[in-house]
Amino acid sequence: MKIGDVKLFCKTCNKEIPLSVFQKTGMMGLHDQFKFIDDTCVSCRKEEDKLTGESEGERRVGMDDEITGTPI
Repeated sequence: MKIGDVKLFCKTCNKEIPLSVFQKTGMMGLHDQFKFIDDTCVSCRKEEDKLTGESEGERRVGMDDEITGTPI
């Protein structure tokens, strides 16, 4: 598999999400220390934030709590 073949598409609008080489190699399984990669593009996340009324910072804290299992 080539790095150029690794692509991620938005689950909402199906637009390709640009990834760094580090994120692509993590998706290929070459290392496990890659950053969390959102499966929605920036424009869809902004639209979702407008609908839910939460900011990106609040969403990240919520995600951290789900991942670590610590209560809010």
